[in-house]
Amino acid sequence: MQSYLEVQLPISKNARWISDLKSQLKGVPIRWQNGFYHITLAFLDDSPNKLDVSSVIDRHMNNATIYNLCFDKLDAFTTTSSKMHIINLTATDVPGPFINWVNGIRNDLVANGCVMQSGFRLHVTLGRVDSSAIKIDRLQGLIEKFRMPSFVLPLRSFDYREFRGETIKRWKINNKTL
Repeated sequence: MQSYLEVQLPISKNARWISDLKSQLKGVPIRWQNGFYHITLAFLDDSPNKLDVSSVIDRHMNNATIYNLCFDKLDAFTTTSSKMHIINLTATDVPGPFINWVNGIRNDLVANGCVMQSGFRLHVTLGRVDSSAIKIDRLQGLIEKFRMPSFVLPLRSFDYREFRGETIKRWKINNKTL
């Protein structure tokens, strides 16, 4: 079963900067994300049938610290299949303890037999563009012209979910801060 661990982000689809970005990229055929903004921490292509993946993640959530990330950059990259460009929000300065925590979860999942083909890339998908519609360097050039405001978001609500399915387990982290 494909599944993933995500952190939900409190970003409004009606935020002014998103509307401004859509206006600036009006001529590009983009399928915009309609809310539900998140960061995928680990995408599991498969996991052993008898493994309780939630319990593996639990060990890390019990020691989790509230992380606040400063999002201050827009970017675009091409998916590994080369069929799609992803317009995304990201951070130029990601705290080392956060990266270590994410890598700890991912390494523990792999050590328990989970299969992950993609690495971790901190990004929040804003929109998708068919790669035949525009070259990536042209898209990146258009995005670079946008004046992105910086803002800090708390990372406090984590979901382990079936791919295109239900939430398996949710964690709320509210008691510690970094």
